[in-house]
Amino acid sequence: MNSRLIYLCTAVLLLAPASTALATNGMNLEGYGPIASGMGGASFAFDNGTAAVMNNPATLSLMPEGFRLDLAVGMLGPDVTAQLGGIPGSGPVANSSADAFFMPALGLVRKQGKVVYGLGVFGQGGMGTEYGKDTWMSDPSGGANSALT
Repeated sequence: MNSRLIYLCTAVLLLAPASTALATNGMNLEGYGPIASGMGGASFAFDNGTAAVMNNPATLSLMPEGFRLDLAVGMLGPDVTAQLGGIPGSGPVANSSADAFFMPALGLVRKQGKVVYGLGVFGQGGMGTEYGKDTWMSDPSGGANSALT
């Protein structure tokens, strides 16, 4: 069998499940943490706090020795409108009522010599994604409202 055909079949088999994930792309933030966000997303080659867990973990080695705790709350305020056809006045318009998303962040890091270890928890997600009541995603627990029951 042709090796190109084998590679193509393998790629199709590996990527096929991804099409059924029913996931959203989430938020593509300009930066994580107040330091990187305040610098337009720059987060490489300098100590940018415990947000480095998300931005660039290698920069944790640049922090001074000791313990560091960072707490933050980010806010995303989108104004989302979609129109069928894409041309103003050409079709129905859908406006999102979701316009405020608060994303907590916590970073806890300790540096001892050349070893850095810790924990980072950062809010990220589907930006208020809602699924219709007739889909199984509206009640993934499989309860009475689930389309799977």
